[in-house]
Formats: sequence, structure tokens, C-alpha cells
Amino acid sequence: MRFFRMPVALVATLWCAAALLGSHPLAAGDTQTLDQARLAQAFLALVTDGTPWPATDLAVEEFSVTPADLTLPAGVLGFRPINQTHTQYLGKKKLRVAVLVNGREEARVSMTGQLKLFGDVVVAARRMNRHTVLGADDLRVVRRDISQQDPDLLRAPAAAIGLRGLRLKNSVQAGELLFATMVEAPPLVRRGSLVTILAEAGQISVSVPGELRDSGARGEVVRVENLMSRREISAEVVDENTVRVTF
Repeated sequence: MRFFRMPVALVATLWCAAALLGSHPLAAGDTQTLDQARLAQAFLALVTDGTPWPATDLAVEEFSVTPADLTLPAGVLGFRPINQTHTQYLGKKKLRVAVLVNGREEARVSMTGQLKLFGDVVVAARRMNRHTVLGADDLRVVRRDISQQDPDLLRAPAAAIGLRGLRLKNSVQAGELLFATMVEAPPLVRRGSLVTILAEAGQISVSVPGELRDSGARGEVVRVENLMSRREISAEVVDENTVRVTF
């Protein structure tokens, strides 16, 4: 049994929206032959109809059809699904399809195939250790099958730009897919550092010295000791020298 992988972009529209009919050049003589490649085109158009992704991002793999070829009367071809056993856009598709010539059913075929989604994603350009701060040379954009991927998968090119300056939570291997959950902002302040605690209540603002009990990135909440009162409080990191408490 032969298999096909064919990008959607190569498939011309074969039928109108109402009747799912389309025109093919007439074969010489009184008959025309549909081989597996031609039937694969019909299958591809059927299973991608109405999908929310660009046609160039979709492909059918592991296609098979029974019978593998048909000899039909010459005329205008159409393809009408009889039953569809799939409910999701992507994944394995099984179709029973009526093959029409000039609107009349001439044969039936059983078709199966895997509809897959491909996209540009971000991968590690090299092996990197935990807490590596990412730069442009550390990232690579590749095209991969993303049919079953997590929504946290980082899509290119916007993600590749947004990752710069972030650091890895764990070590990664060269070529490994990067997810949003694998990176974090590097600490802006370090445990034990002296900072200014900015306490704000409406229009009133008071500053006191403090010592950090946690490391933290900009916008994170850390523990800090008020060196005036010796009380430990929670405050938001503003910059490398300041944390803020709002009352």
C-alpha cells in the first residue's frame, strides 16, 4: 500500500460549496482513470474544508484508499462524503466517499489519512544549562508538526524575540522545543541585598531601608525586612534598588 504526504497549497479547489463538485480535464475516449494520487487530492480537499488554519500549514500523511484506482465514464467529477467518523479538525480521518460523474454516483471509495498541522516554532540552538540567559544566538526557528503540542509551545517569530533576556528554568538540549513554562525573568534583586522600601498610601509616600530575604524579578513579590522596625513584610520589586508596599 502506498502512502502520500501532500501540502494543501498544491490542491486546486475541486468543487463548489453547495454540491462539492469540480471539473477535471476529460480523459481521451469514453473513460477516465482516477489513480491514488488523484484520489488523495480529493481526500485532502474534503478533510481541510472549513479548518481555521492557513492551507499552507496543513498536510495529509499516511493516506490510503480502497480501491486504489477507478475507471469511470468521462465527464465532470464530484466527490460527496457519505459518512465522516471524525469530529476534530486534526488527526486520523476515515471517509466513505461517493464518486460522481456529471452528478451521478458511479463508485464509492474508503479513504483514511492523518491531517496534520505544521508551524514555525522556537528550539534551542545549542545545549544550555539551567539559568542561562537567552540571546538571539541561543534560539532557532524551525518548522515542525504541532498537531498535538501544548498551548504553551512558543511560536515564531514573535516568541523568539520575546524570549531574549529571559533565562532557562532547567537545562535543555540542542534542538529541544521551548515552551513558555520553561523560561522565567532573571532575578533583578538578590537575597541579602540592601534596598529602599517605598511605602505608599494614597498621596503619602514613606521610604525606609530594608534587607531582602528573597531574590526576585521585576514585578515579583519578595520578603524584605524593615531595618527600622525589624519586621518582615512582602513587597513588589520595582528595580534593582527599590521594592514597594501599597496600603
